[in-house]
Amino acid sequence: MDKIGIGIIGAGAIGYEHIQLYRTSEYAEVLGIVTRTEEHAKMCAEKFGIESWYTNYQELLKRDDIQAVSICTPNYLHKQMVVDAAAAGKHILCEKPLAKTIEEVDEMIKAVKDSNVILMNPSHQRFVPVLENVKSVLDLLGTITFVRHRYAHQGPYTHWTAMSEEKWFFDTEKSGGGVLLDLGPHALDLLDWFFGEVEVVQGALLNTFEKPTKNEDTAVLLLKFKSGILAELATSWVSNPKANEVEIYGTNGAIKMDLWERFTIEFLPKKLKRNKRIKELSFDGLIEQAAVMKRNMMHYFIDCVRNKKKPEMDAELGKRILKVILAGYEAARTNAPILL
Repeated sequence: MDKIGIGIIGAGAIGYEHIQLYRTSEYAEVLGIVTRTEEHAKMCAEKFGIESWYTNYQELLKRDDIQAVSICTPNYLHKQMVVDAAAAGKHILCEKPLAKTIEEVDEMIKAVKDSNVILMNPSHQRFVPVLENVKSVLDLLGTITFVRHRYAHQGPYTHWTAMSEEKWFFDTEKSGGGVLLDLGPHALDLLDWFFGEVEVVQGALLNTFEKPTKNEDTAVLLLKFKSGILAELATSWVSNPKANEVEIYGTNGAIKMDLWERFTIEFLPKKLKRNKRIKELSFDGLIEQAAVMKRNMMHYFIDCVRNKKKPEMDAELGKRILKVILAGYEAARTNAPILL
């Protein structure tokens, strides 16, 4: 059985995770890794038993036995690496956000189309079985009217440890934005999956309370979807405890979900007196399910590469989500609604 040869570009915490996820598939083999310094590259290759290491990603892209790459680098490096990988004929899994600007994403889209390769943007929550089930029963709520989603933790270098000492998350030129650009893609992907496209960013509030950055560490967006659904999205890097909560309200009832530590779903039917819960279900939270959902995501990417299938989570989806995020920044700057 031929395996897909994989190259990892970027050997920080996310790169390490990609290596481990690829190893759960019988159809993939990590053959090379790229990181900035020779010392770190050697250490990573030895740690994971990878045969080859590089400090220049162009050298890895020259290899004919590598058919796909994961790009796990800071935001400001994504565009050129995707363009170069596509030109080399490699299929690409690029971490979120795809890029800092729409112009950069358009260059990436053109590059992968010209080379007829796949570009996928990871969307982990789409691979949680419980969330798939929730999506399938949304019609029971009647006409959905309002959604509230809060996605928050203590931020980079606190909630999780980035291996780089660069702290690029707090550098606007390198990151492109703050928490909205970091956590927003996860939250907006879930909302896009459940409810479709956003039509208007009606308003946005951004502030920096704690982090040593000019970027926002807390953001709130007011959204209107093309379907007419209204939504509030809150993201933060200064939340303790962390939160991943979704509330969905419809004309026939509501669903409330706590997705983080313990996945709890409450069904609140319209006709129940005093709003008592008719049913509460509890499952392992996303922390416990992380290995499963990320493994499923990686296996999906490998399947797309092997069978030449266009992934559902393609660059067009990444572009659509980035448009909402950038509209949020513009709405905050102008104090005016932004039509997408």
